[in-house]
Amino acid sequence: MEYIPRGVDGQLDHHIESLAQEGGMLLLSGDSAAGKTRALFEAMHRKLRDWFVYKPDPDADISHVLNSLHGRNQVIWLDDLQDYLRSDGLTPSLLDRLSDLQVVVLATIRTEFYQHYTDGQSGKFASGGTDARLPAFPARVIRTSRHITIERIWDHGDRQRASASEDPRIVSALESDNSYGVAEYLAAGPQVLKLWRSASRVGGNPRGAALVAAAVDLTRTGVGSSLPPEALERLHDHYLEQAGGPTLRPERLDEAWKWASDVVLGVTSPLVPGKGGRWKPFDYLVSDAARRSRPGDLPDLVWDEALRIVDDSRRAVVAMVARSANRLDVAKNVLIPLSETDDPEGLNLLGALAVFEGKYPDASGFFQRAHNLGDSTGTHNLGALAAFLGDLDDARDWYMLAIERGELRAIGSLGAVYERLGDQEKAVTLWKRGTEEGDPGSALHYSDWLRNKWQSDESVDALRVAADGGIPIATLSYAGVMLRKKNHESANEYLAKAYQAAQKKGYLGDPLGAVMAGVIAHSFGKVDEGSEWWQRARNSGYEVEWAIVEASESSRGLKRLAVSHDTLDRVGGEEVRSLMQLLWAGDCLDCGYPLGEGVPALYVDDSYTRADARLFHFGLCRFPQWNDSALISVAKDSGITWKSMSAPVVMSGGSARPIPALIVNPALEVAQFIDAGDQVWTATSQYGPQSVLSSSLNMRALWSGIPPKNPDSLAWSFVGEGEVAVAVPQQVWGAPATSQFVALAEQCEGVLLILTSVLGPADSYGMNVVVDVLRSWDSMVRWAPLRSGGTP
Repeated sequence: MEYIPRGVDGQLDHHIESLAQEGGMLLLSGDSAAGKTRALFEAMHRKLRDWFVYKPDPDADISHVLNSLHGRNQVIWLDDLQDYLRSDGLTPSLLDRLSDLQVVVLATIRTEFYQHYTDGQSGKFASGGTDARLPAFPARVIRTSRHITIERIWDHGDRQRASASEDPRIVSALESDNSYGVAEYLAAGPQVLKLWRSASRVGGNPRGAALVAAAVDLTRTGVGSSLPPEALERLHDHYLEQAGGPTLRPERLDEAWKWASDVVLGVTSPLVPGKGGRWKPFDYLVSDAARRSRPGDLPDLVWDEALRIVDDSRRAVVAMVARSANRLDVAKNVLIPLSETDDPEGLNLLGALAVFEGKYPDASGFFQRAHNLGDSTGTHNLGALAAFLGDLDDARDWYMLAIERGELRAIGSLGAVYERLGDQEKAVTLWKRGTEEGDPGSALHYSDWLRNKWQSDESVDALRVAADGGIPIATLSYAGVMLRKKNHESANEYLAKAYQAAQKKGYLGDPLGAVMAGVIAHSFGKVDEGSEWWQRARNSGYEVEWAIVEASESSRGLKRLAVSHDTLDRVGGEEVRSLMQLLWAGDCLDCGYPLGEGVPALYVDDSYTRADARLFHFGLCRFPQWNDSALISVAKDSGITWKSMSAPVVMSGGSARPIPALIVNPALEVAQFIDAGDQVWTATSQYGPQSVLSSSLNMRALWSGIPPKNPDSLAWSFVGEGEVAVAVPQQVWGAPATSQFVALAEQCEGVLLILTSVLGPADSYGMNVVVDVLRSWDSMVRWAPLRSGGTP
């Protein structure tokens, strides 16, 4: 079948070209049937066409793969990397040796396995990537690779390229339900899924469906996808009973096995035969289940079966999945055999679990045993535990020893210890060294320090190291930097990476990951999802620094706003809602791009008697804050949006004759809090009542009646064919005008300038808006005499 180019092809080509010069691994993750294998193969064919490719058997010991390589230009192909991540498979030391030989390793991995393997931090040790982690070696392998994600749902560009194909199978896939990807249909994924779901009925194959359900859930525990048939038979009664049991008139067991293994559409079957009489669930079914539920939903008897059949090479993986499911009993039980054989990985995992439970002496004992075995991760974790408990001298010594043993993560951690000891110079030296060696924790610290020193270019370079290392806040910040640099492709790429990294950490119990996942979800406008992530963080004992304030349904202006708790404490929730009525989702005042449907962040600069409140992209450009420091943050303000309209109005208290008015909302994204005395803050619009700008223009409240027409040189109006404008110091506002309006302005020798927050982002306004303007409490007015000749 012809290959349809995908949006990730450019990234794949770029990384493979680099790896061809220096060696290393490129990992492409995605859901089952997302097209990751084909996309990676085509990239290899484009860039490494003449290279020798070695594809080891996933069930074989590949630790001797070096003996099979000869000469230069070698590729090792590891499709479904999860099948190779074991003690006799691809280990960190083997990958290091392959990289030294400039061998290129190309690998794919399903999303759910990528999430389980990578960086399952203990929440109590989470601090920007520089403390102790669940240090399973699969995570260390993955962290050293270049990583790209491919989405299962094809975007507009992918589908547009596919539409040029004349292959009837691709045409049919494009016409199918858009909730599935084109590659999924070509691999028969949705078809097999539908067959499985519809089998649990009278006259169907409910026992066969139960066997498949047992295989899917057992695979999700991390025991591997090649399962003994007796395990599935032991489990399947539970799923059959859940579906309806005897009332479904289930078929015989032999008939169930036949149905589950029959090939569908000439492509695959719900259960796929493996070696040694074992069976694998069609991985598309596993990915679908992983998208719809979490490991914590797996029943007890599935975990019991996992403990029964797991082999030593998979124990660390099962422990990590059990930890993410909050099944600490399973995690500890599955690791005990590794501890009894002095396996360093098992000891470190048990130590991290003990930290999570607050059993610090037990944790220290496990880490000490790993350290005594020469394991650098155990040494690092002893330093992390000491730092967490406040023993900085001990932490410094352990981290220094870990660095001597080659543990790069300890560099950033040691720098953080020196900073706490008051030696900033030493800390910065270490962070710079760690950044140069690719440690993301060091890079995050170094980037922050450089930014505070106004060394922006070098700070961005360091930030990218932290972002590529999977630290969510760094990845999100780097996306914001790319957006401000107008590099939209990179901004979108890193924003997606940030959300993926934050979700991964959140699912694995890291409260900081859950917080960042909530931030990004809110910035996307996914309010319910964001709230769920923040509740996860709170359930782990972490206090979220911000709140989402919601307006009443009838209010104009913003519907939701992210604010700091400090802001709420200073002004109160009702005053924040008053401010929200004065603001609209125009453009971010940092990057200048539209705020869109997401929840914006409120950043307030306190100038003692007033506080300027501005809107930004939440997390991507700014986090909510009340800044009362002497250093006022600089916003570009390039995105300030103003809206205007011209209309004749009839003022109360005057004659019934219409008066020409230019109505302007001078700032959709900016408002103010005014100190009414004793730090009692009240909201007003930028040119609203009590505002400095309104006072400087001699504006008066609209409700007070017609303003005097005496000229004072602060505002002048101009009319021309089809337009009207008013010029004030450092600002000109204008709007289209009818010929009747122009004639009225010339007759009245000026126009009313009405400044108000009522005008929103709409493209056009009717007379109902004029009525709202005349009734609004914050509408301010003054006369702008007509200046004949010249331009504003």
